[in-house]
Amino acid sequence: MYFWVIMKRETRDRLIIAIIILSILGLILLLYFFVEVLKTLSTAWVSIIFCLILVASFIIDLVGKRKNKEKNVGFLKAGELIFSNHKDEFNAFFKWYLNDQKGFVAHKPTIVTKYSNLDFGDLKPIEVLYIFGDSKSLVQVIDWKGEENEKEIITFLDMALGNKHSWENALKWYERSSNNALVASLFKAIDKDLQKLKQRLIFFELGWDAYTFANISSSDFTEVTRKFPESFYGVSKLC
Repeated sequence: MYFWVIMKRETRDRLIIAIIILSILGLILLLYFFVEVLKTLSTAWVSIIFCLILVASFIIDLVGKRKNKEKNVGFLKAGELIFSNHKDEFNAFFKWYLNDQKGFVAHKPTIVTKYSNLDFGDLKPIEVLYIFGDSKSLVQVIDWKGEENEKEIITFLDMALGNKHSWENALKWYERSSNNALVASLFKAIDKDLQKLKQRLIFFELGWDAYTFANISSSDFTEVTRKFPESFYGVSKLC
């Protein structure tokens, strides 16, 4: 079963590389035809076209900045829901990143060292959520191969929830599953147990070969995954 997981990832990576190569070739061809068209036009028309391009670029940049601002506000709300018991602290942490990204990095040298796998020159909002959650032990990362220590997921969740729970479906999974069983099926069993507590597992899409997750209330889970389906997901997306 692991073989098929690896094959899927290799196929995805090859597809991404092929798309990038085709996109570059398409841009080169487009630029070539554009230059050829300019050669046939008068100086006045060339000037008009360049002015239009500049105006269009300005408008696109303006719209892009507005969308990014709206998206960042959305991530702020998502973080407040995921880290509801640390709402004020998260709010201050995330707003510092929004308002002064260079200062955020400069005044957090320990973060830069600890999370050296992240690109602090181009830090994404979801990565800021991960940093905050991980620094407070509110999120956990499990390798795609499975748990390093048995029952570490439910141990983490007991701590996050503040109580020890029965984990009926999860314990049945441990009893019947072999060492090479996919961890995705364990997450699904745990999610069933969490739903009895009106909680769900929510996963962060960070592009890693690992599962990064936290627990969240069922109602907030629906709101966050509906608004940011490309960044957060539930066990239904696991395979």
